[in-house]
Order: sequence, then C-alpha cells, then structure tokens
Amino acid sequence: MANQALCYVQRKRVTDWKRLVLTHDQPSFVYGSNDDRVFASKLAQGSILWVVSSLPGRNPALVARMELAGVWEREDPNLEVSPDLLNHFREFKWIAKGTSNSTFFGHNDAGPALISTVFERASGSTWTLTDRQSDWHPEYGKKLQRPTIVHIHSKGSPLLDEIHSTPLQELSDSARKSVFISWKWKDNHKTLPLSLAYALVKNGLMSWLDLLALPKSRALKLVQRDEAKLERLLKYGYGQCVCVLAIDSARYGIQSPGSAANWTLREWNGEIFPNRKLTRVCFSTSSDGRLSPVTTTADLVLSGLTPDEAASELSVWLHSQSKKEEG
Repeated sequence: MANQALCYVQRKRVTDWKRLVLTHDQPSFVYGSNDDRVFASKLAQGSILWVVSSLPGRNPALVARMELAGVWEREDPNLEVSPDLLNHFREFKWIAKGTSNSTFFGHNDAGPALISTVFERASGSTWTLTDRQSDWHPEYGKKLQRPTIVHIHSKGSPLLDEIHSTPLQELSDSARKSVFISWKWKDNHKTLPLSLAYALVKNGLMSWLDLLALPKSRALKLVQRDEAKLERLLKYGYGQCVCVLAIDSARYGIQSPGSAANWTLREWNGEIFPNRKLTRVCFSTSSDGRLSPVTTTADLVLSGLTPDEAASELSVWLHSQSKKEEG
C-alpha cells in the first residue's frame, strides 16, 4: 500500500510554490524537500503528498494533493523536469513529481481534518495532534513542522486493495463544491469578498478567491505583470469550480481604464475557460434590489443577505441542484 505524507508549509513559501507550478512555461507538479527521513524511503510512485499551509489568525488550509509519479534526487537524470523549472528548486535535495491527478484546492478549513488525522512515527506507532476533539490551536502546527507520515489502515481483509478514507481525503472531496468568487477590485473593499469566502467555507464549500489564492505578495505582483500567466492562474481555479459567484457592483462587467482585459465579464461569461460552463450566481448588496446589466442573467440572485446568510442559502441551493442532476 502506498504511503501518504503531509507537509505543513509557511504561507509565503507555499504562495510562491503555487504561483511557480501554475504559471511556469512548462507546468509540472513538483515539490522540493531536504527531509531524508520521509522523502528518501517513505514516498514512491503512487504515494500521496498532502500540502497544508498555515494562515495567520485562521485555521490552516489544505493547499494541494499530489499523487506522485515518484521521488528523485534533484540531480538524477531520470527526473524529467525542465532545467529551468528545476532551477527554482535548487535549494532542495529531493524532488517529488506529481502526476496529472495532482491538484490545488480553493480556500478551505483543514483544522478539523488535521485534528482527526492519525499520524505515524518512524517506529510505526501512531499519534494524533490532540487527545481530545477540540478547536484548532496554533501550537498544533508546530508538531507538523517536518514532513509527517499519515497512518492508513486497511479496510477489512489485507488482501483487499481498499482503505478507509482519511479526513484529508474527505476534505479534498469537497472540492467538487468549489465556488469561484468574481469581483471588481475598484468597486469593493477586500473585506467583503474575504468575508464571503470564509462564510462559504463555514458552510461546507471551497472558495476560489484571488486574495486567498495568491495574497498580496511578490508572487502576486509577478503574475499581475504577465497577462498570460494571470490567465493561466484564473483558468485553473475556474476549472475546479461548479459555480461563479459575482459580487455585483456598478461597474461589474465593465473594463477598467488601464486594465489588460475585462476580467469580470470574461469570468461571468466563462470566456477564460470556454469548455466549462458554470452555474452563475449573483450576490447583491444593493438596497433597492437592482442588478448591473451583466448579472441580470444569473441563475440565482442572493440579495439583501449577509455573507453568512448568502453562503448558507447557496450551499442549500447547490445541494438541491446536485440532487436534481443525479435524479
């Protein structure tokens, strides 16, 4: 049975890693480490690497699930990664390369999943972050500073190639309920989209929001200077979602002076990912209920609600839509 391991990474480092993997000219899921204990012998083809990021003042988030094609020393000629991309990982001895089944996730709350996860020591004995179910505490993250093996126990007969779903896998499954938040920077203070993103997570959804995908950092500035890279980043997030949630405003869908493209209109119409049609939802804070001309085509309008109320209503609505499709 292939191993699973967890890497708990600082927000700044994981942001740059995410930007690099998603926007490089020859994109490939690669992850670097100097940890001999896990990467030298515990991970191989078919193993799963979970990447979790710490968030100041909030619970950690599950950033990525990498299904590994293998792990190699960086100088190994069998490591098929472009020299240009590999150069960004020159500080690391070990390089884990993911298959096409690897994925990044929208914003989520990984705290409960990490508390429920059983980990494994080198001796094979198991341990957990806490002896009791409780809220996430920052000191728990300190116990995960080094790559850590996730304990997997077989389901029934050892001859069966089945395993119990881990809490991390259950959390990753909620990616099927991801919501892409589209908003006009010049019309809104960042507090509103952030509040909406956090409310969606609280209601069992994942949220794709640029402020959380690549928060204000060197990584974001590098992407904003390159329209093609920004397009690639947006397309990736859009492709993981089931609906686009527009924060309606007076100039939503209107191109801003000096902007490289009319991003909100392209997000609403699905032009950044033409082969993927998302349900369109409008969140309006207008007191008179009027919508911008673009968002009048919404499949669902959430008006006169707080972010928490809107997120709850959207969660229920998406669940009912899913049931209709299954029926």
